[in-house]
Amino acid sequence: MLNHNLKEENIKEHITKETDSIKVPEGLKEELWAKVKPIPRKRKITSKVLPYIAAIACLAIFVPLVLSILPFGSTPSDDLSGQTFRLAHPYMPLEGGPMKYDSIMTIEFKGGNGFTSNRYGDGKYELHDDLLVLQFENENEFLEIKLTLHESDEDFSKYSASISDVNFEMKDKDEISHFKNFYLSLNQDRQVEFLIE
Repeated sequence: MLNHNLKEENIKEHITKETDSIKVPEGLKEELWAKVKPIPRKRKITSKVLPYIAAIACLAIFVPLVLSILPFGSTPSDDLSGQTFRLAHPYMPLEGGPMKYDSIMTIEFKGGNGFTSNRYGDGKYELHDDLLVLQFENENEFLEIKLTLHESDEDFSKYSASISDVNFEMKDKDEISHFKNFYLSLNQDRQVEFLIE
C-alpha cells in the first residue's frame, strides 16, 4: 500500500511540473478559469428521505382509490339501473282492513338514465341525492315528475316517495294528449310506493 501511495505522489508531482512548465500569457489563465462554470452536482436522495417519499406516493395513489370505492353520499336509488318496480299510491279501503295499493305504472330502469313504462312508453330519469326526476316526452308533450325518495318501511316495497313537483307542457292543445290525464291524477305530496316486482 505504501508503494501505491508513493506512485500516486510521483504521478501528481510529474503532472504539476508539466503544468507549470507550460507558458501561458499573464491573465489568460484567470480568464479561462472565470469562463469555466462549475458543474452542479446532482443531489442524491438520502436513505433517510426515501421512505417518506415512498409513503407519500402510496397515499397519493391509494387515497383517491379508496374514496372512490366507499359509498359516500349514496342514495337509496343509486342502484335503480336494471330494476323493475310497480309504482302505486297507498290507500285505506272504506270497509277497513289492510292498506291497499292503486297501481300507477310499472317502470323498468335501464342503464344510461333511461326507463320503460308499461303505460306511458320510454323516458329518462335523473337522480340528484334523494330527488328522482322522471321525464316523459313525445313530439307534442312533456311531463316531468319529481319524487323525493327514502327507504321504505314495508317488506314488499323498496322505496317510499312523495311527489314534490309535477310539470306538464303541451305544444298543440288540439292534438290528443297521452299524458294529460296522468298529469291531472298526480297530486303534489301524494305518497308513492316502489313495489318490488
